[in-house]
Amino acid sequence: MTNHPPTLASPKPPGAPPPHLGEPARAARRAVDATPAGHPNLVQRNAVLASVRRLELIGAADVAAPAPGVLDGGGGRRSTRRERRAVRAWVRATAEAYATTPEGHALRGLALLNHGSALGTRAVTEGDPHALAAAIDLYRKAASDPTMDVSVRVGCAHLWALSVIGGGESRSPDDHAAAMEPFRLAVELLPRTASYRIGRMDRARQLGKFAGLAQDAAACALELADPELALRLLEQGRGVLLAQALDARTDTTDLLSRLPDELAAEYARLIPQLDRPEAAAFIASGPAGAGHSGPGTPLAGEDRHALAERWDRLVAAIRREPGYGDFLRLPRTAEMLAGLGDEGPVVMVNISPLRCDALVLREGRVRCVPLTGLSHAEVVRRADAFLVAVRTAGDAGLPLSRQRDAQSDIRETLAWLWTAVAEPVLDALDFRTDGRPGGESPGRMWWIPTGPLTALPLHAAGRHENDGDNLLDRAVSSYAPTVHSLVHARRRQTAGPDRRPTVPTAPLVVAVPAPPGAELVPLEGARAEAALLAARPGARLLLDEQAVRRTVLDALPHHPWVHFACHAVAADGRAATGQVLLHDHDTAPLTLTDIARLRLPAAELAYLSACETTRGRGEYADEALHITGAFHMAGFTHVIGTLWAVDDDTSRELADHFYSAFAPRHPFPGRTAHALHTAVRALRDADEGYRLNPSLWAPYIHVGP
Repeated sequence: MTNHPPTLASPKPPGAPPPHLGEPARAARRAVDATPAGHPNLVQRNAVLASVRRLELIGAADVAAPAPGVLDGGGGRRSTRRERRAVRAWVRATAEAYATTPEGHALRGLALLNHGSALGTRAVTEGDPHALAAAIDLYRKAASDPTMDVSVRVGCAHLWALSVIGGGESRSPDDHAAAMEPFRLAVELLPRTASYRIGRMDRARQLGKFAGLAQDAAACALELADPELALRLLEQGRGVLLAQALDARTDTTDLLSRLPDELAAEYARLIPQLDRPEAAAFIASGPAGAGHSGPGTPLAGEDRHALAERWDRLVAAIRREPGYGDFLRLPRTAEMLAGLGDEGPVVMVNISPLRCDALVLREGRVRCVPLTGLSHAEVVRRADAFLVAVRTAGDAGLPLSRQRDAQSDIRETLAWLWTAVAEPVLDALDFRTDGRPGGESPGRMWWIPTGPLTALPLHAAGRHENDGDNLLDRAVSSYAPTVHSLVHARRRQTAGPDRRPTVPTAPLVVAVPAPPGAELVPLEGARAEAALLAARPGARLLLDEQAVRRTVLDALPHHPWVHFACHAVAADGRAATGQVLLHDHDTAPLTLTDIARLRLPAAELAYLSACETTRGRGEYADEALHITGAFHMAGFTHVIGTLWAVDDDTSRELADHFYSAFAPRHPFPGRTAHALHTAVRALRDADEGYRLNPSLWAPYIHVGP
């Protein structure tokens, strides 16, 4: 009986008609009525009934999932009678579930969260201030309770903040000031939802539940005219997995040398173990067997919990040592800004339903540039339409008229990006047409987009036909996932001269033009790319059947410079995780998780001549969980990736342009971004046809310092 209603009331797939939930609801109600008070199954059966009532509301409101509605304009639309009935039924069911779930029960926090959400939805649909006040009280109670599950606390703190702010034109500075307490609490707790006790992808899924939290918190801080707080909230609440990886890869030799020997030794023992793969996943080619616990050995769940507990105890012990209070904590704002130096402005573009802004980090200061022509809803709509356009433009099986229309849509999006984002930022920076005052070469700048904006090519913003205003002619753009990651990459790049090789850099070239069984168009240009690079001194070429997962993983630590010319599958809605398609992809896929867990201290440049390497699932947009991000996380200071599917011939031509900028012996004099910028401009300016077809030259991006 208990399992019957969820089976009948399974969530509907996107686009499906509302489910008929009459029988599941009646079955759930009968199950609750038949269960005596105090029965151990009553809690679960009440939870099932509440879930069915929620699904009824989804059907009545024709929405993906009801929420408090404080930011989505829900309070401004007229609710239907059917929807109001469904909301009231949901409120009654969640109230019953909450009342019958005792303190200390595993479902207590979820029952509280669900009842608060139901009350918050009632406040929106019926304009009921008492329901809103009750919801806020529940959210506050759960968020402030240290015994609650941390995920419930984060969710409740976020909803508490949003409910305090409210919707419409009634927001006031007092509301935003009151919302900062729960926002700061939610962001502070967020990294704890991604504990080392669970594997990497499970951590990603936990963080994905709270997509947009950091942006909302930062937007609230900006309403209070505190851009430095906004920066800190964004850094603390985005790139959590990346920060964990950077902490594990940071050279702490000098720092640890001042610790007691037992703490330093424990740190040295634990760091290689923490990022070991889950059991039945990646197995390295090194020796393994009973009792072996090397970094490639699969890690059972109970072992992961034990390691996580040891790690937590170790970090706490180190922080108790004099002078180590901030050990592995996010650097203070002043330290981050100092670490950026003066190489050029860094622009974080914050996208939130509350407001949209650019945070310009320059010369040790944080400046807010409001983007009044931008909205969260518009960015989401544009990003979705842009993905359709680039796929249509690149589909040779479609009529030319549809491909031309798609290119027109792409050009229109680039023009919109210019007007809404790039132009206001460049005007604030005083970047003139030639890039810098005085006629110097184009200046450098770094973009850190957030949320749905990560899917759009900010570096190509502008009107490129007829020599119109555009970013490509004003600045050399690079990207970074977070400020912390950019500071880390700059420190690596400026490390002592002993990091630089004294012999010609031997590139690793991986080329798989036609992966077996993939049913993809062969990449004839990939063979030409491979031949071009294989002529470099000391190059190692892995071509076709030589390019298998085990061989590639074994080779990567021995080459600071790698070039992949192959197909790739993005980590989006079509695939759980991104992967590079090697010769044995069907039996041993090379996934972004495999790459991200590598530790490559000598890595410098990864050139990914493959499709959609910088595309990921929307809920992971702020975690850089894509193939490009994985190579950056593994230790490559510079990564060249792609935002969408690329043309084979264009990729070969671009690679030729790019590598011609460097001497054969060593292509890493810190001009990687300039070389890509020059190559992309050369393609765009080759003829008017290229200018009118930005899908060919605009997908290539540089990530790094």
